[in-house]
Amino acid sequence: LSLGGQMLPIESSDGPLDRQLDDGTNEIVYPALANSGFVGEVRLRYRPEVAAPGFAWDILGVSLLGSLSLVVLAWWIVHHWVLQLGRTIESVRAIGTDSGAFELGGRGAVLGDLSSAAREVHAAIDEERRRAREAGLELARRLVRSLEQRGLAITGHGERTRRYALLLAEAIELPADEWNDLGVAASLVDLGKSAVRASALGKGPSMTDVERESLRFAPARAASFLAGLPLTDAIAAAIKHHREKWDGSGFPDGLRGDRIPLLARIVSIADAYDLLTSDHEQCEALRWPDALDRLHEDRGEHFDPTLLDLFEAAIRKNPTPAPTSGSVVLAATRRSAATCLPYKITDDLVAEADDVEEFSIEDLTTGAEAEFEVLRDEHDAEEESRS
Repeated sequence: LSLGGQMLPIESSDGPLDRQLDDGTNEIVYPALANSGFVGEVRLRYRPEVAAPGFAWDILGVSLLGSLSLVVLAWWIVHHWVLQLGRTIESVRAIGTDSGAFELGGRGAVLGDLSSAAREVHAAIDEERRRAREAGLELARRLVRSLEQRGLAITGHGERTRRYALLLAEAIELPADEWNDLGVAASLVDLGKSAVRASALGKGPSMTDVERESLRFAPARAASFLAGLPLTDAIAAAIKHHREKWDGSGFPDGLRGDRIPLLARIVSIADAYDLLTSDHEQCEALRWPDALDRLHEDRGEHFDPTLLDLFEAAIRKNPTPAPTSGSVVLAATRRSAATCLPYKITDDLVAEADDVEEFSIEDLTTGAEAEFEVLRDEHDAEEESRS
């Protein structure tokens, strides 16, 4: 430092101070000391030189080399598998023809024999499954017919329930591949009663709590029986849950609304309608308009409201279903107007017999109205036709 013609040394005990200013320049501050003490400071300002960024050619080269290697590797793998697939296709085509098997020589003949054997095994398995299915369904139908013959189930109830269920299926345009499952489930709606004590069936409100609980879970037992057969799960589910209620108060699982399988909701309506229009020990049959009115009272509580509306419309268009094989009524008994709800196990309202009058069916005139109870079955087709 030159000051007044003298050369003064620059000394600092802490060293110079280097700081960055707001304008982007840097400043170095040196305290100046002389023999007489502190005399001032020296400030040096400078602007750092920023080198222009260069292109990283080395990184580009490495990236290009790696990408090219991956492309070559992928091409080789694809080419290898395309060749293998082509050979496999040609072999399969050759196996399917005698000439191809001849061209492949001994290997083609062996592969052809294996292919034929595999097809035969699959065909045999499918046939055995079909036979097992038919045998299981026949056993289930026999159980239901046995209940009907012993008076523990309403004769023809399953067949009529199937017809009503398919009528509703047509109304809602159910997919065709589900019709068979629906028909089977509806026809076996009484299957669970085979696992219930005979003493409990037909008792009505006089049954004990144990018997009532057993009847509640009859559909679940039927589903367990069907689960052991080579049937679709939809059939077992439709039977198991057809006693569920739209409001969730049903059984066995207390399902609610759309959680109840669609087929089960259809079977529930068809089953209840036929029970209301069929005459049996506890209940007198209702005329079809009265039965529809009774079902409508449980709309949105017991039954799916949308399905019930469609069912009512379908029944009003065709109130008289196609006849089924049945028995001729030879005598009848008149009952009181009281009715019960056979599709509600816990219902306590039961019709009581009023004046009983037995008479021959020939005594009725055309247009006469009467409530009938089957007293004797006749299976003579000619007699049925004449009556």
